Amino acid sequence: MKRIILLLFATVAVVLSVQAQFYDRHITIKKTNGDSIQYDMGDPIQLKIGTDGKPLWRFKALYRSGRDFEFSDLDYISMRTLKEDSLAAREALKEFYQKMDGANWWYNDNWCSDKHINEWYGVNVEGGNPYWVSDLSLGFAHVKGEIPDCILRMGPISKLVLMGHLEGQLPDWLGDIYSLGTIIISNGGEEGDGGGLSGEIPEKVWRLPCLTGFSLEDNQYTGPLPEEMILYMMDHIADASMFCIDDNDFSGKVPESIKNHPKFKDFWPSFLIQGGHLDISDVWGKIPAPEFTVKDMNGNTVNMMNVYSSHKYTIIYKGGWWCPWSRWLNQTLVPLYNAYKNIDPTLLEIVEFNHIDDYPVVEGSLDEYVAENNIPWITIREKDYRDIYRNLSNYGFTPTVHLVDQQGNIVWTSIMNEKGMSPGGDEAYYMNVIPYIEDKLGQVDYAYTSTHFEQDGKVVTLQKATKGQGIDLFFMGDGFVDTDMSDGGKYDKKMREAVEKYFSVEPVKSLRDRFNVYYVKVVSKNNLYGEGYEHTFDAVNDGFDAIYQKAFYYADCNERMMGRPYLINVIYNTEVPVGRSVTYQIDGGGYVAFLMDGVTETLIHEGVGHGLGNLLDEYVEAGNEDLTLPDEKKTEADGFWESYGRGANIDWRSNPAEVKWAHFINDARYTGEGLGVYEGSWLYGHGCYRPTVSSLMREVGTGLKFNAPSREAIYKYVMRESEGNSWTYDYETFVAFDEAGRTEFINSLSSNARQRAQRQNVQKTQQLTAPSVQIRP
Repeated sequence: MKRIILLLFATVAVVLSVQAQFYDRHITIKKTNGDSIQYDMGDPIQLKIGTDGKPLWRFKALYRSGRDFEFSDLDYISMRTLKEDSLAAREALKEFYQKMDGANWWYNDNWCSDKHINEWYGVNVEGGNPYWVSDLSLGFAHVKGEIPDCILRMGPISKLVLMGHLEGQLPDWLGDIYSLGTIIISNGGEEGDGGGLSGEIPEKVWRLPCLTGFSLEDNQYTGPLPEEMILYMMDHIADASMFCIDDNDFSGKVPESIKNHPKFKDFWPSFLIQGGHLDISDVWGKIPAPEFTVKDMNGNTVNMMNVYSSHKYTIIYKGGWWCPWSRWLNQTLVPLYNAYKNIDPTLLEIVEFNHIDDYPVVEGSLDEYVAENNIPWITIREKDYRDIYRNLSNYGFTPTVHLVDQQGNIVWTSIMNEKGMSPGGDEAYYMNVIPYIEDKLGQVDYAYTSTHFEQDGKVVTLQKATKGQGIDLFFMGDGFVDTDMSDGGKYDKKMREAVEKYFSVEPVKSLRDRFNVYYVKVVSKNNLYGEGYEHTFDAVNDGFDAIYQKAFYYADCNERMMGRPYLINVIYNTEVPVGRSVTYQIDGGGYVAFLMDGVTETLIHEGVGHGLGNLLDEYVEAGNEDLTLPDEKKTEADGFWESYGRGANIDWRSNPAEVKWAHFINDARYTGEGLGVYEGSWLYGHGCYRPTVSSLMREVGTGLKFNAPSREAIYKYVMRESEGNSWTYDYETFVAFDEAGRTEFINSLSSNARQRAQRQNVQKTQQLTAPSVQIRP
């Protein structure tokens, strides 16, 4: 034993000496049992003797302080040079790309190119070691297949994030990469995708000495909850939000050891949410609420146990002043809260952790939001109490809502139902806290009802055209009440905001001076959406045939140039979708767009894209991914194009020389847009084509703009309506005009906002928009 220890000390002396001279290396330590542990020579390695006389190694991880582990059975230590590591990592990444269907990833920028691997999407080489991989984060790439062991050859990885269609088991050899601090491997939330890991979760992996984050969410694990692993995580993971095995299909009872653990109140969202077979009947309604004392945004001390005990119910939730879903919830909560306070101040309290970034300007915005919206409850700045906030937040989603009774138990939560299942596709499930409270505390009348309709139908002129004969463009609202109609009030601000959003992209940004812009005051009975509320444009009860006729009525309140097309945008008084926005494209010109998520990029997609450009959708409708465009749809598309010039951005022909945008493909001035023929468009996965990989007519909310064929179609419509029938189109004149549009589109392809955007293009677009509808006036 003494000989082994002396040998180890000698080895360490050599290693540390080499480390001092060669910061640019990393080591592979091989044990006699075959385990291979990689680590970074740029970080300190220390040796000490444990209490039992055995040698212990201490490794300093990139993301946390190190831990000791034993190497009494050391076989050898090898060191490779930067050049060797660089080649090995690059070849391993290429092998990974091939084995995980890299050609079909949603993001695969620069993969397998000659560029530095740090420029390959999702590959990071942080930590001062630029020649091997320290972070492989492919959370939005949608990888596919079994996890390949070439990861072992990429270097001492500290973070591994893989989401998509994963198959097979979590490999045991991941436990050999002792540098791993974060492991996130998930099916990625793809409904109906069928992928996901299964089998055993290797103890060797979840006991990695430097692990601070471990998630196997949304896979196919079954059987009883992994009791030993959960207990280990509650003892060793400091941040509860960094552990998750939700959305698998574990079954049976929750073990007593887990329920009785002192950190159960923090970690329960990490493992209770399963596929419906886990029996949570003995914990539902009895989950202990968090205990903490903090200061609110006004400096007042808030002791949560005192808050719970002095109110029948307390809502505690993570929201955000910037978050449309939080704003929508608050739109109902504020009058509900005030109504209960007027009856009995002890009935209901609300404590909100407001999620804000660390930028000073955001703090001021929170203050403004609270003041402008008369937020009456306790508001806490999240960044001051981040550890508490994370344990309440359901891994970052806003809003996350918990309802606590007077005994300090969570009796309702927005992140799971009484069967322990995630609400899934019900994105507004958090709104169900309201009927739950009304059932317990009694219903109250809190919805505002308009009583004065004198302002209804009044027209406000925002802009008169300075070029051409002027195109009449109308904005009007739904769900706004009489108190919103004052000069400079909510309605006025929202309509002006909508106008600015409408004209914020090319080519309408440069064509704005050709429009007469008006808004019409529309007074609805109620300002909340949901069952029992009444609005002017009531799609549920009236049907769309009736509501677009109402839009015509309000447009005619103005001295509109008769015979000219209706161009109407109806803005709903909401900040989250109350339905899929839709545009009615009127044969012969004109449109009515219903914007059911308020003022967002959807307004541009619907009003400018469908409305002015007569464009068709470039996305694929859910369920149509494997369907081919039928022949009758081809005939319909040709009829739209020949009769109305509709659909300049889609074609069922695939020959680059024959598609409608062939002139752009052959024009070198448009090379930067990546124009070509891409399959999947006009709601079908096959047999219909689009001009670019993506654009604003394919996805909204990611900052993308209109591609060249779309800009051309919008330009033609505006110029023809503005100049009259004598106007003729000239391609070179358009190209000169379109310089700003080309630049804008190309920049949007590589913008930081786009790179950060979650790649859920089809799903996100479908949540916000519906296929346009053709009508005859």
